[in-house]
Amino acid sequence: DYEYASQHESSITVDQLRARYSAVILAHGALKDRTLGLPNEDAKGILPSRRVVNWYNGSLDNDLDTEQEFNLENIRDIAVIGNGNIFCDIARTLLKSHKVFDQTDMPVSVIDLLKKSNLQNLQPIIRRGITQSAFTTKEIREVSAIPGLELYMFKDEVQRSMTLASEQEMRSNYARAIGRRTELLLKEFKAIENDEHYQE
Repeated sequence: DYEYASQHESSITVDQLRARYSAVILAHGALKDRTLGLPNEDAKGILPSRRVVNWYNGSLDNDLDTEQEFNLENIRDIAVIGNGNIFCDIARTLLKSHKVFDQTDMPVSVIDLLKKSNLQNLQPIIRRGITQSAFTTKEIREVSAIPGLELYMFKDEVQRSMTLASEQEMRSNYARAIGRRTELLLKEFKAIENDEHYQE
């Protein structure tokens, strides 16, 4: 069923939907950005992923200033807080050759900026370990298959992340999928021994 032009917050309650349907999925998208409560979170150069994704998807809600806020000609390193599907989507878009997008519906203005990109490093910052990664094996495999891309992980961080919680997840109902994803990460990513190795 489709229902148009309805103010669902005021005209339809969740209880009414639950009485009519076996399941209710609230797939309305993120209307505003979620902050982390970190100092200087609103400083220049710190952006919610929604704004970056809206930009390269050609969203009508795009408000990203690619001259002042996100100029890929001047950006060499990017950190993404999170290790889920949005991280993979951003990585695929920013790290692939711009030629890949020539035959897609990506806006020409975005492709033109990707042609000028000087991005060298894109790093996810995650709160747990590789076992708890939220992307799928297919998504990270596509990132690892980008020509010319080198993938790294800090060896000691990977070892420290293999906690009791990680071991329990490896024995859960999702053990097979988690195991495949973890195996791919360990296979495709080179281990960095220390900070000096990282700087090289």
